Amino acid sequence: QVKLNEERTADVVAYFAGVVESVPVPVGSLTSKGAALAVINSFELAEAKSSYIEGVHKHELAQSTCKREAALWQKKINSEQDFLLARHQLEEAEITKQVARQKLLAMSIPESVIDILSKEPEGEIVPVEVRDPFPEGRLTQFDVLAPFDGVLIEKNIAQGSVAQRYDVLFRISDLSLLWVDARVTSEQLRFLDPQASVTIRS
Repeated sequence: QVKLNEERTADVVAYFAGVVESVPVPVGSLTSKGAALAVINSFELAEAKSSYIEGVHKHELAQSTCKREAALWQKKINSEQDFLLARHQLEEAEITKQVARQKLLAMSIPESVIDILSKEPEGEIVPVEVRDPFPEGRLTQFDVLAPFDGVLIEKNIAQGSVAQRYDVLFRISDLSLLWVDARVTSEQLRFLDPQASVTIRS
């Protein structure tokens, strides 16, 4: 029996709930690693991204405050307690930002996308609007990407359908190397060699 290579076959799942906006790739198509298989709109994703953006802002403010308090303490203008409190708040802000970042990574959001969300220079607080509005869909849209080169052998979503968390959206397999499941008798085992070539006839 000819079978798929289980080591090069993967289910592509949804890491959050959302509405499928487009599915441009039909079943049977050749796909390359990183190619977009679908676009999903998700408020759950938007909330996670917003939490990270908020964490970045709080971290930058805490970083600036800690830097200022350290300078004042060195000049004997404020107390050591004020400096220690600012440093503690900076550490808390760092933890909050890291937790939000790890949540996005766990949702399979690429680091390049996360970096765009934190594009402001760390530690620099400008008393004007420092962030341009995000393009429409930047926070809610997510591209479902192919994990490796292969063939799209199964598609379980359609445009307008609702994807739930951990739903299997696609199955991709590398068909350049297949497996053969063959049964042999105990008497035939002595003729088998792991390095031998085998010809399969149907």
